[in-house]
Amino acid sequence: MAHSTGPDAAALHKLLLKQDYVLSRAEALGCGLTDRQLRYRIRPGGPWQRLLPGVYLAVTGTPTRQQLDLAALRYAGRGSALTGIAALRRHGARVPGRDIVTVLVPRGRTREDQSFVRAWPTTRMPEFVCGDGPVRFTMVARAIADAARELDSFRDFRAVVADAVQQRHCKIDVLARELAGTPMRYSGWLRRALALRALPAAG
Repeated sequence: MAHSTGPDAAALHKLLLKQDYVLSRAEALGCGLTDRQLRYRIRPGGPWQRLLPGVYLAVTGTPTRQQLDLAALRYAGRGSALTGIAALRRHGARVPGRDIVTVLVPRGRTREDQSFVRAWPTTRMPEFVCGDGPVRFTMVARAIADAARELDSFRDFRAVVADAVQQRHCKIDVLARELAGTPMRYSGWLRRALALRALPAAG
C-alpha cells in the first residue's frame, strides 16, 4: 500500500527554531510542504505571514529586528551578508535609528530592493564575515564604509565613526585600510572623516 507524503514536521520545527521562525520558500518546500499548503498558511488571517518575496515568518504579529535581519538574508540568498547600519547594530555600536536593512549580494545574482531591504550587488564581497547563529554580517570597518551610502548627513556618519573608534569596535588604521579598497565614488565621507583628525586615537 502506498504511503502518503506530507510535511516533515520534525525537520520543519527544527528549522524554525534555528532561524527564529523565518524561512524561505525553498526551505519550506524542502521540509515537505507543497505550494498549496504554503499558500494556505500565509493566507489572510493564517498562521504565517509573508515578509518578502519568497520569505515567510511562521508566526503572527510584528516581526522583531532579528527576524527582519534573517528575512533580508534569506531573500538575498547564499553568501550574502548584512552591512552598514544593520551590521554595526550587530556589533553593538551606537547608530541612528533606521528601518532599512542593507545586505551585500554577490554580483551576478539579481535581487531588487524590496520593502525594508536594500540589496547591494558587489564584486567586493568580504573575505571574512561575522556570524551570530544564522545571521552573517560584515566586520566593523566594512560596515562603516557602507554606512556612508545609507546615511543622509555627514554629521551622522562622523558620529558613527567616532563612536566606533571610542568604543574600540574598530581602530583608525583598520578604517584606513578599508578606505584604500573602497571605490572612490563611495569613499568621500570616510576619507573626510579620517582627514579631519578629530577622531580619538585608537589604542
